[in-house]
Amino acid sequence: MRTNFTIIFIFLLFCFSCNKSTGVVEDDIEYIAEHKLFIENLLELNTELNSDTLDARITKISVIIDETEYYRISKVSFNNLGLSNLPESISYLDSLITLDISNNQLSDLPETICSLDVIDGANFLFDDNHLCDASALPPCILEIINFTEQKCDVAYEEDDFQFIQELIVANKIDTNDVNAVNAIYDNVHWTTTENKNEFGQFILRIEKIEWDEKNISTIPHTIGFLDSLNWLELENNIIDTIPGNISQLSKLEYFQVYSNGLKSLPEGLGQLVNLKQLLIQDNLLDTLSFDFSKLTSLNELWVEDNNLTSLPQSLCELITAESLPVAAFQYYGNKICRLEDACNLSVYAQ
Repeated sequence: MRTNFTIIFIFLLFCFSCNKSTGVVEDDIEYIAEHKLFIENLLELNTELNSDTLDARITKISVIIDETEYYRISKVSFNNLGLSNLPESISYLDSLITLDISNNQLSDLPETICSLDVIDGANFLFDDNHLCDASALPPCILEIINFTEQKCDVAYEEDDFQFIQELIVANKIDTNDVNAVNAIYDNVHWTTTENKNEFGQFILRIEKIEWDEKNISTIPHTIGFLDSLNWLELENNIIDTIPGNISQLSKLEYFQVYSNGLKSLPEGLGQLVNLKQLLIQDNLLDTLSFDFSKLTSLNELWVEDNNLTSLPQSLCELITAESLPVAAFQYYGNKICRLEDACNLSVYAQ
């Protein structure tokens, strides 16, 4: 009998020592289905990871659903894991109070991340990734990102980027409407300059804007900061005013703002000495109040279908000097009835 007790004792001692040495703790509690799906999707997109690594980086809380205990994810510390992709199912993590995805290889983020409350606070960490292309980022990230904190060779010039954000706000573009916001960012073309910021990144400047038919009504005064802008398309919108500091766009060559509601144009247009094309037809202009004398590079001007009653003398002088070819000057559909008011050109079709 004593021998049997000894054997049982040794067996129990052996089992205890095994569990203690391996540190294995049985846990049969599962994640709720949505959170389990997120983990599965994350592993599928990042094959170098394993479930044990992820589990060690997750803080979970216990919840009771239909008398069954489950885990919900409350915090994730996925920094320094080499992540290259996040799944759209991240939106299921609606219990998150901390989300750290910093120092990975992420070059874009799913739009569904915008549904998480955690991204609005200090517990959302996403610096030191490769989030360098604004057109690849969801609107909520564009509102908070600092490109100098990303692992990018280039960074957007702060004033240029701010202009886009101010235009979105001024025109009440719904930042929850991903397509509407992307339609703005996707039609801005940047050029890399030789200048570097304090972080050693080459600075990107706006070179071309193509905002045709975007329901834009207001152009922020910060457009004056875009002194690298070469091409500006704003046609088919509902704009009634162009800021006077457009005169600061010294490199502007192509300006298309036809089919809007403009009643006047700023005098500053006369300072754009590199302007080659000016298309302002189909507006409500009753006068061209700026001086054309410095616009000697202008080789195409369309002002038809406005309310003009005469053409300015400075424009007539460009035409007379053949600086502006007559064939490239369209002015029909106005109210110019006398030859002397039309630079002695035809008043037919007025």
